[in-house]
Amino acid sequence: MEESESGFFTALPDGKFLVDSSCTAFIRPDMSYLQALKFMLAQQRETFPGVHKTRIQLQGPAKHFEADLYFPEKSANHRLILFVHGMSVHGNQDQRVINVCSAMSSAGFHVIAPLYPDIQNLQIHSGEVEDLAETIRALVVDQTLCRSGKLGLIAPSFSASIALKAAALTDIAPLVTSICTIGGYTDVDSTLSYLLGAQDIDEYGKWVILWNYAGRVLGRRSKVLDAIKIAALDNGFRRKPEEEQLPGFLNSLSEHERDLFARIRADAQYRLAIWQEIYDEMRGTPEEEALNLKDTLRHLKAPVTLIHGRDDDVIAASESVLMHHRLKEMGLPSRLCVTRLISHGDSSLGLAMVADALVLAGAFAYFFENVR
Repeated sequence: MEESESGFFTALPDGKFLVDSSCTAFIRPDMSYLQALKFMLAQQRETFPGVHKTRIQLQGPAKHFEADLYFPEKSANHRLILFVHGMSVHGNQDQRVINVCSAMSSAGFHVIAPLYPDIQNLQIHSGEVEDLAETIRALVVDQTLCRSGKLGLIAPSFSASIALKAAALTDIAPLVTSICTIGGYTDVDSTLSYLLGAQDIDEYGKWVILWNYAGRVLGRRSKVLDAIKIAALDNGFRRKPEEEQLPGFLNSLSEHERDLFARIRADAQYRLAIWQEIYDEMRGTPEEEALNLKDTLRHLKAPVTLIHGRDDDVIAASESVLMHHRLKEMGLPSRLCVTRLISHGDSSLGLAMVADALVLAGAFAYFFENVR
C-alpha cells in the first residue's frame, strides 16, 4: 500500500483505486484550516450571513464577460478566487456554484464567477481556454478587484481541464498562485471510455460528450445528433416527464433514426465503438487539443489541490490519483484528497463522517493558504 499526502490508496485490478481518507496529514490548527472548516460548515448549512453578491462586467482585450462577485461584509482578506463553472445549462447561476462561491466568501475570500456562454451551452473547444485567460488578464489589472495582481483558480469536472490549460499559459502561469480541481480528469481516452462505457449512471455527461463529438460519425446534420442535444437539455434542466422535449422529437424521426438513438442510449459497447472511431479521427486536431492535458502539466507554476469523490461514476477517482503522480514526477507541488463526502463535480458534503470531513477540510486549506 502506497502512502500519499492525503491518505492511502491501493491499485485494484479493474484500474480503480481503493482509498482510505482517514489519514490526518492535512489536519492542522492554522488560519487556512479554520477558513476551510468555516467554508464547509457554511456550505453544509447553506447560510451565508454577511456575504454580498453583485453583477459586474469584465472587459478583456477581445471580449467582455458578465460575472458575479461575492464578497464578505467585513474582511481584511482581499485575496481573490476565480470559480470556473461546469458544463451546466444554468452556467454561473447553477445553485451549486452559488453555494460554493458564497461559502468561500463567508470564509473571508472575494470570489468571482464569470459566465462562460460556450461552456453553459455545453460546447467543448480550445477557444474556451483563451476565454478564461482573458478573464484572468482583466481581473489582475483591476486593483479594486485584485489588489495583489494574482488569484486562485477553482473548477469542477471537465472545466477543470480548461482551468489547468489556462493556468499553464506563459503569461497566465505567474498570475495564478493556487489551483483546485474537483472531479477532474487526466487522460481523455480513459476518461471518456469510462464515461461512455458506463450504463447505470446519470446520462448527462454521456449526452454532452456525444453531442460535441458524435457528429464526426453521425454527420453534423444528423437528426440523431439533435436528439442527443435535446436529451442533454432535458436532463440539464431537470424537466419533469410531462415537460421533456425528447419524446416528441423522437416521434418526428424515421424508424431507423429512432432505432439508432435507442442503440446509442442502451448499448455501451456500441457507444465505445463510436468513441474509438471518433478519437482515431480526432488525433492531432484542435478538437483533441481541447481535451488533452498531456502537454499541459509541466507548464504549471501554482500548487494544485486535487479533490475527487471516491465513488464518482462520471470521472473515476483514479484520474486525480494519476494526475497527482504525474505532478509529483515533475516536481510540482500538489495535494490529493479522495473522499466519500462529495459526488461528481460537487463539493457539498454531509458531516456525519467526521474523519473524512477533517481530511477534506485539509485539502481546501491547502488551496486557500496558497491563494495570494
